[in-house]
Amino acid sequence: MLSQSEIFYPSFVAAILDIVLSKPEQIQISAQYISASTIASHLESVGILTIEYFIRLNQMNESNLNTFGPLKKKLKSDPDLNSQLYKKIDQWLELAKCYRSLANYDDVRGIFSQTPGLKSITLRAIEEESHADFLLALNSYVTALEQYPLTDETANDPILELEHEFWTQSMLNCCNQLNNWTIMSKHIFIDNTTFDTLWSNAHQLNYLMPYAIRAKLKLLIAGNEKEQLEQDDLCQFFNNLSTNSNKTVATANVETTFVKRSYIEKQYPFELATFFLYQKDFDRKYLLNRSDISE
Repeated sequence: MLSQSEIFYPSFVAAILDIVLSKPEQIQISAQYISASTIASHLESVGILTIEYFIRLNQMNESNLNTFGPLKKKLKSDPDLNSQLYKKIDQWLELAKCYRSLANYDDVRGIFSQTPGLKSITLRAIEEESHADFLLALNSYVTALEQYPLTDETANDPILELEHEFWTQSMLNCCNQLNNWTIMSKHIFIDNTTFDTLWSNAHQLNYLMPYAIRAKLKLLIAGNEKEQLEQDDLCQFFNNLSTNSNKTVATANVETTFVKRSYIEKQYPFELATFFLYQKDFDRKYLLNRSDISE
């Protein structure tokens, strides 16, 4: 349910995770969904509790397996060993995201200093970020992304993929802190990425869409003439939300547009209002009035 959700209401997320914690052996849930839903709903403490519980549960299961299970020589190429390591690092990284969302960098540093298999540059960037030196941290994350790109040769390295995703999100956060919208936009809209592709991926919708809209809107309003002209995709995306459907449009497309419109209105009302104010489209029905703001 969390993997298919686009909007995370706190009561819904809390209820789901309460059920998960009541039956942890029967219900398996990805740590990525836990962190994404709790951060979006501002329930980071619940996410921390849940992920830490699963970490302890996995440690207990491993201990029991080593004590009572059959003897088996562990090789680096052992798929079971690689899967266990991937699961561990995934849980620790998602736990770090929850702590960082609360600006608790002491625990974030502790996680990265004890988690095996991660690049040293990640811990260095976290140290810089914890001291609010976002420019140095940004340079470190960009360096990491350039030094360790995801290529065909690294396709079989799922741990690098996890770390790569963490670098990208961290880099975008640093850009946001520094108001560096150009670099933010450059690193989001790569490899033919559009607002439609961001919409079609639930993970990107929650993690990248907020930065994408913010960066494009800032460049549209405050950028130079060239940068303003390059933000036509944002204009089309917002304007298409209000396009009235006609009889020739497929029902599925109408429903998709309605879902998009409802989601964007709920998640980005002030961005929509700013956009239409910039266009001097004061009659547009998306424009927030005082009653909308008070709600």
